[in-house]
Amino acid sequence: MDSAEMNPPRRDLLANSINFSHEHHDVSLPEAMKSFVDEQMFECGHGTSSEDVHEIIRKDQQRLQLRSLLLQGGLSAPVAVVDAAYFDGLRERVCDVGKKVGKAGGR
Repeated sequence: MDSAEMNPPRRDLLANSINFSHEHHDVSLPEAMKSFVDEQMFECGHGTSSEDVHEIIRKDQQRLQLRSLLLQGGLSAPVAVVDAAYFDGLRERVCDVGKKVGKAGGR
């Protein structure tokens, strides 16, 4: 077995080493990033840096999902002309729904 097989390359993120295990990831951060994480924990009310990292990952997943949806939409064929008449009709439908909800709530 050569040294590459014995020591597989580790993936580096933002010049930080990440050690993977089944239960958790250990991340080494430079002092500037550690300070940023500590500030975010305080500002966002997170109890631990893990909660902060979870939120960052969730937001990134949401961003990637939104990007994918936007790209899919951009590649899809147009189904209708979006002009002033389209928005006028949309406003009417929204107002009609609002009136129905208002009436139902007043029973």
